Amino acid sequence: MTIHRDWLEVASKAGIKEVVLTGIRLGLYGRDQSPPMTLVNLLERVLECSTIPRIRLSSLEPIEVNDALIGCMSNSSRICPHLHVPLQSGDDEVLELMNRPYRRDQYRESVLKAVVEIPDLTLGCDVIVGFPGETEDDLVQTQDFLYRCASDITMIKSINPLFIMAGSEIDQKPEKYGIVMSKENTDRCWSIPGENDEVIRRRRVFILKNTAKEAGIPFTEEAEALEYTQQKI
Repeated sequence: MTIHRDWLEVASKAGIKEVVLTGIRLGLYGRDQSPPMTLVNLLERVLECSTIPRIRLSSLEPIEVNDALIGCMSNSSRICPHLHVPLQSGDDEVLELMNRPYRRDQYRESVLKAVVEIPDLTLGCDVIVGFPGETEDDLVQTQDFLYRCASDITMIKSINPLFIMAGSEIDQKPEKYGIVMSKENTDRCWSIPGENDEVIRRRRVFILKNTAKEAGIPFTEEAEALEYTQQKI
């Protein structure tokens, strides 16, 4: 992806009020370029080459919320003070099963630093319920994390049918977790007989929503979450 100066000038003259930088693994932007760039370099270029008043970032991994990004966001009034950082689970074993590149302590360290240093930051996160291998104790760990995290809004999702990330341990050894391939959909769609059926998933979603409510964290669907953050910021 390349940001062209001409496009930024046209967007500015057209009176565009907000642009969103988005993409899969946005935080890894520029590593494949020569010479390599970073997401912070991209933000600096947009700030320099345009007068667009609001620049927003889409979803970032916790390990991508680094000191350079936090510094850039805290020093510019044009970058929206909004980060969406998926949590997915508050249990390290479930995060490992999901093949996520971070653990709960790394998540907490990244987001708390951002909350402290970026004025008026709005923080959003995702939580997945009913992942194969998730136990009641794992759910309790996620509940505990929601109480302690600094999230302003949480998207709580139940996956059904469940799509497993290619390369994860469950993908490589499904029989170890009692997982079977669904007959209705052969595109990496899995289910666990008995353990994580729809009734259990719905109950766990209900539990986490109550947890978020008790912690004072709004929870919503994705479209509503975007509207919420855009109104707040």
